[in-house]
Amino acid sequence: MIGEERLADLDSLLANLEEDAVFLGSGALKYADLIKKTLPAACIAPPYCCYIRAGVVGALGIGKFQNGEILDATTFTPRYFRLSDAESKLRIISEKGSEKC
Repeated sequence: MIGEERLADLDSLLANLEEDAVFLGSGALKYADLIKKTLPAACIAPPYCCYIRAGVVGALGIGKFQNGEILDATTFTPRYFRLSDAESKLRIISEKGSEKC
């Protein structure tokens, strides 16, 4: 884990990473050059891995498994840097509803 959950700009996040990291998603692709410049050992997942599907999770994990690194699936929690679109829309709708009071 890279620390407590927080909202941070990319430069601050990268400056505070002290371990290898895998970056995936549209943001990872967009900022791949900056990520690799700051953290040369960082892994930028290829575009086909940027969509969360069971096969993608398997493709990202196979190397670790082959190296004997086992992850406890019952305690693993992904870290998201932003709300999903559905969560964002729900928050907007909820805030509009509370304004009517």
